[in-house]
Amino acid sequence: MPLKPLTAVLDLPFATPDGRVITKPGYDRDSAMYLALDRHWSPTVPVRPSKDQLRAALVDMLAPWSGYRFTSPDDAAGLVSAVLSALCRPVLRTCPAVLFDAAQQGSGKTKAALALGALVEGRIPGIATLPAGDEEVRKMLLSYGVDHARSLCIDNLIGHVKSAALTGMLTSGRLSGRVLGSTKTVDIAAHFLLTLTGNNASVDADLLRRTVWVRINAGDRPTHRSFEFDPVETALQLRRRIAVAACTLWRGYFEAGAPTVVRGDAGGFSDWNKLCRQPVLWLAREGLADSLPWGVGDPAASMLSDASATDPELGTLGDLLEALEECSGGQPFTAVEAQHWFRIGASRSDRSPEGRVHSALWDLTKQRELSSQSIGRVLLNRRDRSVGGLCLRAGAKRQGSLLWAVTRSTH
Repeated sequence: MPLKPLTAVLDLPFATPDGRVITKPGYDRDSAMYLALDRHWSPTVPVRPSKDQLRAALVDMLAPWSGYRFTSPDDAAGLVSAVLSALCRPVLRTCPAVLFDAAQQGSGKTKAALALGALVEGRIPGIATLPAGDEEVRKMLLSYGVDHARSLCIDNLIGHVKSAALTGMLTSGRLSGRVLGSTKTVDIAAHFLLTLTGNNASVDADLLRRTVWVRINAGDRPTHRSFEFDPVETALQLRRRIAVAACTLWRGYFEAGAPTVVRGDAGGFSDWNKLCRQPVLWLAREGLADSLPWGVGDPAASMLSDASATDPELGTLGDLLEALEECSGGQPFTAVEAQHWFRIGASRSDRSPEGRVHSALWDLTKQRELSSQSIGRVLLNRRDRSVGGLCLRAGAKRQGSLLWAVTRSTH
């Protein structure tokens, strides 16, 4: 008799993207999850929660983070979705990362992130730092996946973060490679919730589109604040109550017909959109989040925002595209022509089109002399990227040289 597939063993009730709340211990065939509850605990979730029950459940679910304040309603919504994400992460094929950001140290970012890990792991989770080099990042992610971790907190991001390993895992929901110290190669699902922390964090556009941003407002002197409790310890003590509260919210949302409040799947995270974004939007729309100390917006706001604010290279690319469009008069051009504008721009004002081409290419390459081949590679690596309604397109060849054009969106 063939063995049943098993995705994960959970010790807290959860919900599935097909609209079910799982509270009964044992194997759930459709999700391939096994719910292993303490034999002395039978979680009770209302069949049709009232509005008062939903408001109370929302407060209960967010108890470990009740002492925090956030920069905007979207940041607060990001936290609400992060708690839901942590509890249902193994049933999601893909899930965005959660970035806790603040203006300065001592804002409680790491505690907020670790409380999510403590909630799902039932213990104080560890902390990692982002390794130097993407291959080391890939190895770290794979080790957590092989160990069946439920969460991974990468603490204190420094500098501008760009990682193909992180974005690849978040996009595919999978990890592959050779296990450290072994010749065995694996291809596994990444079922852990990835959290990140940083002070005025800067991430590239690809990572931003895969990250729920939660910016904490800690005031002018965060190190002088005091909490009446520790968020991590509170998450450990109340984890069962928090899980039941989350299931109550999910059931209320499903009983309401699982409405789609905002169309779109949040950048490809369809399961997360169903279980962790739309319920939050619904709670806010129905006025059920008025029991919280913060307004609640859209948890996917950061993922759908203009990335140039947090990605310096994207902002520079936007400057380059504008300058190239002006230099070319909107007509196709070659890398040789772009090199000409770059050279004459070195002696012109930064406000001139050529000066802006020179400044942008210098920012992107840090080279004062560029060949037409080098500029061609710069353009090739950024083709089809859209910034501020402008997009760099490659066309046919003219006398053996590839033609480029800056096009404007018609929308």
